[in-house]
Amino acid sequence: MSSAPVWFVTGASQGLGLAIVKTVLSKWWKVAAATRSVDRLVSSVGIKNDNFFPVSMDITKDDDVKCCVEEIINKFGTIDVLVNNAGYAHKGAFESITDSSIRAEFDVNFFGLLNVTRHVLPIMRKLRKGVIFNVSSISGMRGTNLNSIYVASKHAINGFSESLRLEVSEFGVKVVTVMPGWIRTNFL
Repeated sequence: MSSAPVWFVTGASQGLGLAIVKTVLSKWWKVAAATRSVDRLVSSVGIKNDNFFPVSMDITKDDDVKCCVEEIINKFGTIDVLVNNAGYAHKGAFESITDSSIRAEFDVNFFGLLNVTRHVLPIMRKLRKGVIFNVSSISGMRGTNLNSIYVASKHAINGFSESLRLEVSEFGVKVVTVMPGWIRTNFL
């Protein structure tokens, strides 16, 4: 990586994503921070400089992701590190969760992650370098009560990441699965 790597962080306006953005900026690295709420992100970060590029993006919309990645490339020229952090949990007894809620959670937690990775990976393959951090959860390793859909989506991320790691390692691209436990954010 160059002396100022370019990071692309999804779910950047709060919690873990916001903490990552602030840490990256504190090192004077470049960060494209994606969120559905750019105003909240800009206000939370409180920094305005050329290294910080807040972008509005809905990870569930493939065209939105494609345009966002193009904007980042136009701004910074590359993406060295991708942090697939966007996600949420719908808690409750499984039989009380509607089909549309289940699909919406998988659209964000799993299929959104796939959308972003699909558009960033060709850049990394071409350059033969890069790191992809897929934020899963300790719940991706074991189930938790009243959390079946979230757990299932995180299991899916773990399986995808493990296979992708094998697929892209020969291109110099690393895939890391991040499985945090309970951390103090407003996620819950």
